[in-house]
Amino acid sequence: MESEAQCPGPACLANWIAFARALPESGGSNCQLAAPETPARQAGLFTGTPYEDTAPSIRDASEFRSAVETLAYALFRLETNRLTRAERPRLENLVENALFKMDRYRARSGEVLDEAELAEYDTLSHKFHESRRVAEERRNLAAGIRQRMERIDSLDGDAFEDFVAEVFEALGYEVHRNGGAGDEGADLKLARGPLRAVVQCKYHHKGIVGSPDLQKFLGTIHQSGSRKGYFVTTTGFTLSAEKFAANQPMELIDGPRLAEIVREILKPAKPDDSHRETGLFFRPDDDSGQRLASH
Repeated sequence: MESEAQCPGPACLANWIAFARALPESGGSNCQLAAPETPARQAGLFTGTPYEDTAPSIRDASEFRSAVETLAYALFRLETNRLTRAERPRLENLVENALFKMDRYRARSGEVLDEAELAEYDTLSHKFHESRRVAEERRNLAAGIRQRMERIDSLDGDAFEDFVAEVFEALGYEVHRNGGAGDEGADLKLARGPLRAVVQCKYHHKGIVGSPDLQKFLGTIHQSGSRKGYFVTTTGFTLSAEKFAANQPMELIDGPRLAEIVREILKPAKPDDSHRETGLFFRPDDDSGQRLASH
């Protein structure tokens, strides 16, 4: 028994119509169906005008869009990548050039640009200029610290307190100077994220700090509601004072330790230090820094 022919599916009718249309042109039944030609397409991630860093100006809105993407990636690399000393200035120059040309294009072209792209550009521009401002402030602060450190032997009590305040500011703390007779032993108040701390500064040409001074300072720490206290002096501490502080929420900073912290602040950044935290001796491989940061 012969089986009935089965239609292969929806393609059956389409094939038959294509076959029927081809008959008048073929002149016979030996017409061969060919698959419809697919227009050639060129692969690419971006079909608009690419951004040219070396060009003096931006040509059109498409290149402006490409410049926004270039700017975002350059700032990402500046913030997160471990860059060499040669790579960082090159990226900073690229960002500055892009911002200059994008500002000129916006001012001169009169073209209506995409609002989302403009918003992203404004955010990136603010981020870059803010980072530059903070970096300049830190450079100026470091210069002041260097000058005070060079003449630390000639400072008086108030000048030493200002010097210590600048050191903590350089380390990323928000510093409030108390001063006056009602400071209860706390010369400075610190804040950084959730951390609240107090600082007592003792400037001595000779003599060292004993445990009675630290016992009074412990009371100041508790009364102020702080989680941490830093006692800073130009000289040193007695053995009993160091033993007392070891079990208390306080850190002792003597003259050599203060000098070490200042050297850390003034030391130029290395290419592999881009992920180092800003803080009092906080380094990923430094146990003492971990302890300081955890209080």
